[in-house]
Amino acid sequence: MIAIENLSPHEETESKISIYLHGGAREVWIVNPKLKMLVVYTAEARIEMTGEYRSAAIGQTIARTYIFG
Repeated sequence: MIAIENLSPHEETESKISIYLHGGAREVWIVNPKLKMLVVYTAEARIEMTGEYRSAAIGQTIARTYIFG
């Protein structure tokens, strides 16, 4: 399972990341459409997606251009 959160102003993303990961999400994707940035959190790491990302949770490689155009 993954959780995908679209970043909005004034959100407490750090607490949400912890809730999602403790709730069973293997990955939490935080999307910032304004900055065209995607950060993936796992229990072990924080990964800023700059090109492609191989998601263990969904078994696919995701290109940054696929998300932001």
